[in-house]
Order: sequence, then structure tokens, then C-alpha cells
Amino acid sequence: MKSTISRASYTGLIHIIQSRNQEDKKKKTNIKEAMYFNCKNTEHRQRILRGQ
Repeated sequence: MKSTISRASYTGLIHIIQSRNQEDKKKKTNIKEAMYFNCKNTEHRQRILRGQ
């Protein structure tokens, strides 16, 4: 009985961690988009898109 409970909580933890990682990725892309739209310099825009 103990093993099934721990396994269930373990998969729950993995799910929580994965969803948090996805949220972090979304935040990073939003920051990149904001930088892209705020920037007037086209060269710098290309650099942001390439991720430098």
C-alpha cells in the first residue's frame, strides 16, 4: 500500500514540476517578445530572435 501512495505522490510532483517549467518558458518567451517589440533597431531585433 505504501509503495502505491508514494508512486502516486511522485508522479504528482513530476507533473507540478513540468507545469512550472512550461510556465517559466512562457515567461521567457514573453520577455523576448517584449524586447523585440520595444526595440527600434532592426539588427538588434534579429539578434534577439536568434537568442543572443
